[in-house]
Amino acid sequence: MNSFCKKLIFYCLLIAAMAIFSLALAEEDVTAQDLGVATPNILPDNKFYFLKEWQRNLKLGFTFNPVKKAELRQTILNEKLIELKKLSEKTQDPETLKKATENYQKGLEKLNSQIQKIKDTVQTNPKVNQ
Repeated sequence: MNSFCKKLIFYCLLIAAMAIFSLALAEEDVTAQDLGVATPNILPDNKFYFLKEWQRNLKLGFTFNPVKKAELRQTILNEKLIELKKLSEKTQDPETLKKATENYQKGLEKLNSQIQKIKDTVQTNPKVNQ
């Protein structure tokens, strides 16, 4: 295996570990600083939250490197985790919390899917292994 392939596998495993780490810390007192993101001002219950999601999707749409895209998805998930934590401190509305949690889980599924695609590409594409 060449160095590019090794780096690609390393980054995939690192991103997967970060995703698992994020979930494990969800029950503890985690800060935005711990996850390397800014403290959110706009939460999922804000009527302008769709603009934040739109901006995130634009960033993802213009990120073409699969590894960089997976890293960006991880950053977005870290942001959403902090938003969810802050939202749970702010409101007890179960529907709002459920929707925000489902949004986080959907993002996590997309990240896991993308990591699996990167792993499959590394294993099956002979050009990546050169």
